[in-house]
Amino acid sequence: MAIYTNVEERYSVLDTGFSRTLVKQTIRASSSVEINTTPDMKNVVTQGIGPQLLESQALGQSIGLGHHMIAVLPSDNMQEAIETLNSRGGGILRLGPHEYHIPYSLFLRSNIAFIGEGRDVTIIDFMDTTNNMNVIGTSGTKMINVFLRDFTVRDSRATAAIDVDFNDFFRMSNVRSTSNNGKGIRLHRTRFFNLTDTDGGSNSGNGIEITGNLTNTTTNGVLFNCECDSNSGNGIQITDTGGGGVKDINVIDCRT
Repeated sequence: MAIYTNVEERYSVLDTGFSRTLVKQTIRASSSVEINTTPDMKNVVTQGIGPQLLESQALGQSIGLGHHMIAVLPSDNMQEAIETLNSRGGGILRLGPHEYHIPYSLFLRSNIAFIGEGRDVTIIDFMDTTNNMNVIGTSGTKMINVFLRDFTVRDSRATAAIDVDFNDFFRMSNVRSTSNNGKGIRLHRTRFFNLTDTDGGSNSGNGIEITGNLTNTTTNGVLFNCECDSNSGNGIQITDTGGGGVKDINVIDCRT
């Protein structure tokens, strides 16, 4: 495990085995989007949500990712690396083009970017156990500014392989969650989120599931160019469990 304390001045050390083009300290979303219900979206299920709730502005919030970076090898303890970044106020966890066989659940922290080398290039394999990846806060202390990019998660038997709850400003790009004995990705009680180029296919539950309740709403979210086919459940399921608990969600150019 290598720790770099100034990301902008350490690009050169990543030329071998890591892509330096993805190491950035600020991510900014696009300015506006529109709902596009294409014929490909034949397996999108919305429950308890009126059409008026599928309209919103996209996210224009900047995300500060800190100034530290840790490069993790398959032999390293990934959770220890996450906690090290957390103790320093956040930063970037970089994974190489490897399979990481993880015998424990992962718990992300606020202000951390978790970045691999690409889908099916960097693989997080939970080895057919109930372990999974968690981005979970509480009603009193929400997780903020978590960014997942460029990796695959597979072989989790948890309820959801990637479980997101009580988050603000959550981002996921070019991530695949597949071959899981449960849901691929679940978002609950999360605001201001963006899933782009995300694949939730070939799971035994729903590919991507979005839920909320009136007390803790899930709102202001964008799913763009996501693919969720060959699931035993629904491809994309959006469920309002509390009369206004899910609102302002855009689903654009997604396929199920």
